[in-house]
Amino acid sequence: MAKKDIIRLNEDELREIVKNAVYKTLTSTAQEDNLDISSLFNIDSIPEEELRQQYVDLAFTVSSSGYGGRFMGANGKIIKEEATSTLPIDETKHQIQTKFHLKDWQFATQNGCNGIRLVVLYPGIFKNTKLIKEAMLACGWSLAVKGFIIKDKMIWRAMSFDPIFQKDVSLEARQYKYLYHWTPLYNYDAISIEGLKPRSENKLFDYPDRLHLIKGNTPNDEFLNIGWQLCKANKRLKNKGNYVLLSIDLAMIPSNTEIYYDPRYDWGYYIKTSVPPNAIKPVLGYNFKKGEQFSL
Repeated sequence: MAKKDIIRLNEDELREIVKNAVYKTLTSTAQEDNLDISSLFNIDSIPEEELRQQYVDLAFTVSSSGYGGRFMGANGKIIKEEATSTLPIDETKHQIQTKFHLKDWQFATQNGCNGIRLVVLYPGIFKNTKLIKEAMLACGWSLAVKGFIIKDKMIWRAMSFDPIFQKDVSLEARQYKYLYHWTPLYNYDAISIEGLKPRSENKLFDYPDRLHLIKGNTPNDEFLNIGWQLCKANKRLKNKGNYVLLSIDLAMIPSNTEIYYDPRYDWGYYIKTSVPPNAIKPVLGYNFKKGEQFSL
């Protein structure tokens, strides 16, 4: 997508795009901050006796699981080295299942936008969330979204994980002259001086440090849709709805920069390195609370 395709939109067209994008978001079943556990796990088919048997403090089970694998438990904590690769999904499941004494019905998979996800169901008590998250991290998987369900007065939580280490798709991404990035207007001055830096502050998902970018062939309505979602998720008092769409000139990015698919967004890539300020230009200013364009 060339930059002029966005700039040429008039005010009425922009307003209509945002209206449609808001409707699309509100009616979507993929509300990523609220994992639909009932569609992934048939928990109603599990006998109550077995549910209660599995409803335990996982600190005890992992601490007695012994050595071997990517991690071990000791004193109710996970001991691990930093992962340098992502274990295949079957091997990851085996390690988590063995160390925590989980059952087959406590695992599910999802087909993501650009890859597969592993979902783990576990008792939502004590420090179980922290233990599962750290164990999956040791296996090379990062938490993306989570949810919970109550069954027979027991709280069951689920977390969906994406692979941290993915295939480099830089050659594909560089087909586009530009990639894009939305930022709140209050960040724009600093970005103009310092450039864009990988962060883990995305309010929609729980990711390690990444810089999320939008593909160059993204439709106009999807540009406005993702911008609206980011604005909606931004709960800071200084968020007045003003966002700036930035273009990233790939010719100004070092050729050895690795670019990866965003596992949660069809139109997304991400990188793990910074983008210098000379590669960044503003394309569009838009106030998502007012539904109108503003001048930069």
